[in-house]
Amino acid sequence: MSPPRHAHFAVFLTPSGYHESGWRVQDGDPIAAAGVQSFFDATTLAERGLLDAVFIADSNAIAVFRASFFPQVRYDPITLLAALG
Repeated sequence: MSPPRHAHFAVFLTPSGYHESGWRVQDGDPIAAAGVQSFFDATTLAERGLLDAVFIADSNAIAVFRASFFPQVRYDPITLLAALG
């Protein structure tokens, strides 16, 4: 008999969502979505939901084709993870 298989779940965090208008769809301050507190809140929610990991992507440049209408907020993942820890 084979050993039981387990699913692992993670959340991919971005400051304002993936859609270019995602920052608009919220009740509060749109600038707050790009703050470190929003990452802290999302990480706390993921931990409470028993997710296995939080993923924060690194980027070496601004995506030029979206720079005119997509909020370009990027944090260094290592620095952000240190702040969240």
